[in-house]
Amino acid sequence: MDDGSVDYQAYLAGLYPGTTWSLARLAGGLVNRTLRATLVAGSAPHRSLIVKHARPYVETAGPEWAFSTDRQVSTLCITPCPPCCVVAPSRRDPPTPISQPPQWINNMSLRAQAIEAAVLSLWHTPGTLARYRQQPGTAWHTPRLIRHDQGPESALRLTESAQESSVLLLSDFGPLVNIVEFLASAPPTGPSATDVDAIAATVGRAFALLHSPRLAAAVRAQPDVEALLTHHLGRDVVRRACIEPLLARLAVSRDDEDARTLYGRVVADFEGPEDYAYRECFTLGDFTPGSILMRQRRAAADGELSLSSSSSVDAAVVDDSTPILVDWEFAQVNGRGVNGDMAQFLASMRCEILASKKAGGGDGDSDSITAAAHDNLVRFTTGFCAAYRNESRLQCRRLAVDPNAQLLRSALIMHGREVVNQAHDVHAANPSFADMVASGAACIEIAGDDMAAFVDGANWARLAESEAAELVTSLFNMEWE
Repeated sequence: MDDGSVDYQAYLAGLYPGTTWSLARLAGGLVNRTLRATLVAGSAPHRSLIVKHARPYVETAGPEWAFSTDRQVSTLCITPCPPCCVVAPSRRDPPTPISQPPQWINNMSLRAQAIEAAVLSLWHTPGTLARYRQQPGTAWHTPRLIRHDQGPESALRLTESAQESSVLLLSDFGPLVNIVEFLASAPPTGPSATDVDAIAATVGRAFALLHSPRLAAAVRAQPDVEALLTHHLGRDVVRRACIEPLLARLAVSRDDEDARTLYGRVVADFEGPEDYAYRECFTLGDFTPGSILMRQRRAAADGELSLSSSSSVDAAVVDDSTPILVDWEFAQVNGRGVNGDMAQFLASMRCEILASKKAGGGDGDSDSITAAAHDNLVRFTTGFCAAYRNESRLQCRRLAVDPNAQLLRSALIMHGREVVNQAHDVHAANPSFADMVASGAACIEIAGDDMAAFVDGANWARLAESEAAELVTSLFNMEWE
């Protein structure tokens, strides 16, 4: 039983009769409750499983963030809007007003699990994307889909309720850490420079491939999958969690007029420009450090280093240091790549780099650990950006009509927005908090009011010298002259 209400033991025993399972709640998950199920007694094809359980609401918020079932998620509008929300209707997806209290719609969490199930099936044989995942220099792991069940909780044996639920069973890679935790590991178990370089190159190339036209074409070649992955599922979550709070957050370090100017740029980019469109591509949809998981290394009794392992993990799971990419529930084929996935992830990494730069309590050992973590974070992020740039070959010219310059401006706005949000949400007590907010605001500022202002000669020169913008510009082959 979990939290005294959901009987995952009964659900699993229904699938694998005569079995008993030990269940442990895992951290993370926006729309899912995630657990590890370890076989204790009986016989089953898997010694351990990852269980992802979704109900018709955002797991981290609870039932008050519920979804009705009569409209598409991309057509939501909160009426009236909260005081800080000046988000206009999307030019591509005009919203349908609904009465308060706001309810997000079409069982977003349940559809998100269907999306993840479909994407995981694509990445594993005989899925059409399996061959791309194992290309030389870009090989990475992702969980294998074992089973996807959806229906009333009573039919699934989870509870006696008729409430609709969805459950994914995934392969278990054992104890894992996210990429930031991995890079921050204290010596001697921390990764070597060679390890960091290899992982950065692999993940950078993987995302360049993910965002490439050939991957989108491969997905679009399957009409049913294309329909499922064509959505704006997380749009209104982003509006509520990332857009609405931003004006007040910018006002912490800027005067009201300046904050409103920067905020207006964020809103305009979120809704999409009127006179051109950003190139769409296949995306992860919510790219954070938690999307990249690693096996943690440990020191053995004889002093040798080895990868941490668990006797409960399937023997088929490769015990290596290959990165594992997870959480595909917001994947879409009409997503934003460099100005979505990449800008968001680099915002987290920018904040982690700044946080590690000033962390440490003054004692020699902790200072050396912090220095090693900072160096690893910088090394990984630099290598990751270089690998993406070299693989994606986005040539950026100082022209208002250049599609890649338009992507760059959008990426700067998205990156700046998320640096500010990450600073407030994760690093508010860190000594580098003010530096983070200033860095994020600087990215939005240098984007200018429009493309003409962005590619103005003086502004372009400032961009070339901008430390705040350097991670984003390093994703492009820039023509500075």
